[in-house]
Amino acid sequence: MRWRRRQLTGLLRDLRARLKEEQLTHRISLSPGPFRQSYNIWLQDWELWAMGVLIDELVI
Repeated sequence: MRWRRRQLTGLLRDLRARLKEEQLTHRISLSPGPFRQSYNIWLQDWELWAMGVLIDELVI
């Protein structure tokens, strides 16, 4: 599970880098479920994503 979670985070990093590289003004937003459930079931480490500036908007 940890490997898959890292892959999802890597995908988000790649998306962020591509948006910057292409100079696009799109925003990445996320509306996750409760942290533990999102982390364990859907592999969304949204706390790391928010702190690592990988997402622009977090709606909780």
